[in-house]
Amino acid sequence: MFYTVEDSDTLPKIAEKFYGDRIHWQIIYDANPDVIVLVPGVELFIPLDSYSEFQSECEIIVLYDNNGSHML
Repeated sequence: MFYTVEDSDTLPKIAEKFYGDRIHWQIIYDANPDVIVLVPGVELFIPLDSYSEFQSECEIIVLYDNNGSHML
């Protein structure tokens, strides 16, 4: 999933939001090698796995176009 950095965000704060614990900031850092500075508007990739509290609250919605192809 992707997350757009907001004012006053830090990697530990973002990790707490998605993983429930600030100590997992390194996961986000490792997944975004091209991001050097967190400024509002930057998009970060947030890897989610089965232990993520956030993922258990998300729904995946699949849309189909007129040709029967799906889009996420």
